[in-house]
Amino acid sequence: MRSESIATFLHRLQHALRGYTFMSGRVTDEIREHLNDAIEAGLRRGLSAEAATANALARFGDPVQIADEFQHVYRWEHTVWCMARLALSVLASIAAAIAVQVLINVRIALKTEVVRIAPGFSRATLISVAIVVGIAAAWEIARRPFDTRRTVVAILAYSGICATVQWLVAWGWTVFAPATGLVILGYLCARFEPRPRRLLLLFGVFAISLYAAHMGVRGNFGAKEALTTSGALLVVWMSTVAILARFDHAFLDTVNS
Repeated sequence: MRSESIATFLHRLQHALRGYTFMSGRVTDEIREHLNDAIEAGLRRGLSAEAATANALARFGDPVQIADEFQHVYRWEHTVWCMARLALSVLASIAAAIAVQVLINVRIALKTEVVRIAPGFSRATLISVAIVVGIAAAWEIARRPFDTRRTVVAILAYSGICATVQWLVAWGWTVFAPATGLVILGYLCARFEPRPRRLLLLFGVFAISLYAAHMGVRGNFGAKEALTTSGALLVVWMSTVAILARFDHAFLDTVNS
């Protein structure tokens, strides 16, 4: 009875703290220690195990109220940590995306040993960066539990970045518009399992979308270019998701240590 009551209490506390995952483990451990101390004190006063447990739980009150108090205390710390995690993960993802484009677009003339960059390098790199930013925004929106305020902030931040790029570069909308569409299609494909099938579907969707988008445009962007670009964007997608997940885990390990 004692362990079941405490387990239920702590489960309700963790559920109430689900929006503050960075501190749920620390808070739960702290509350568990205080509960055990209170129960031991009750046993020393001559209470039965059940009575001591009930008395300790009654003294602590409602787990939801406790969670609200901790969230109020740690709200600024939570915001700062989340912003730092997101900024570092996005910067790392952008660096990886640029590296991918450099590897694909660098041309070396063996006779002259001159390093050249393919003509479409700037645009391809900007599209990759736009996809990284879009994935990061979608990552925050899709984070569980769903939070309306976080969603609004992610959408506004992404919209602000799009507007800024458009202000700096006249053709910015021609990059962020298709990138946004590719991110949406990518997250729809992300629901499919198993992983090899999901990646193959994502590659196909990217290739078809890119080829269709260039059908009415003059230039030499054919099926071969669509497949190559799709492969590069798939690598960018995979590296971004992996980096975001790694930073999430490192963030939780750091704050809960």
